[in-house]
Amino acid sequence: MAVPTLLTSNKFQNDPLSNDPVHIIYRLYDSLPQSSLSKLSADYRLAAAQLKQRFPSALLLSSQHQNERYELQRKFQKRYDKLLDDVKSGPFFLSDNACKQIVIDSWLKMEEMDWVTVYAISVMSNHVHVLACHPDPNGSVDFNILLEKHKRFTATKINALQGQKGRRVWAKKAFDRRVRKGMFGSVFWYILNNPVKAKLAGSFEEFPGNYWHPDFG
Repeated sequence: MAVPTLLTSNKFQNDPLSNDPVHIIYRLYDSLPQSSLSKLSADYRLAAAQLKQRFPSALLLSSQHQNERYELQRKFQKRYDKLLDDVKSGPFFLSDNACKQIVIDSWLKMEEMDWVTVYAISVMSNHVHVLACHPDPNGSVDFNILLEKHKRFTATKINALQGQKGRRVWAKKAFDRRVRKGMFGSVFWYILNNPVKAKLAGSFEEFPGNYWHPDFG
């Protein structure tokens, strides 16, 4: 049996967006120092290589390996998020409420077109959290193509709003992690409470960059 690349590679890769919910983090261009990104990437490659060495090839599809792989990705996604929350310099123009709404509206437009189901969004000053999946239980869409469409559209709108034609808005890569069964609620509230944790709002309802699916409230 062929082993999926995600389970054998030491690099973090974006999977196709399927009906399984995914927690996505993407950020503004130049929002993190390259030194911080390089260290995070090197630490991830080392940890992934060490995990791979502990499992013979025949066990790379085992539940134990997949659980540990999930925990590894969860740990590094949280480190990535903390870097973005703690950084003191760089672009922060998503703090503009009109920019936040452009990002949210773009995701909801893609939902109207049946490209994605959106459960939660939190637009911070320099990055965005999204909890989403593909609406078809048997379907999927190329994650990178979907996100690239969103980035192109929102970059054009944000630059027009702020009089910054041609400015590079988004960093190329995103960090996505599939949500394990039983963890949906935890991830949902992690996203919506992100601005509360950062002391940008007293409650998740007050933050203008938050969106949650009507089925949840």
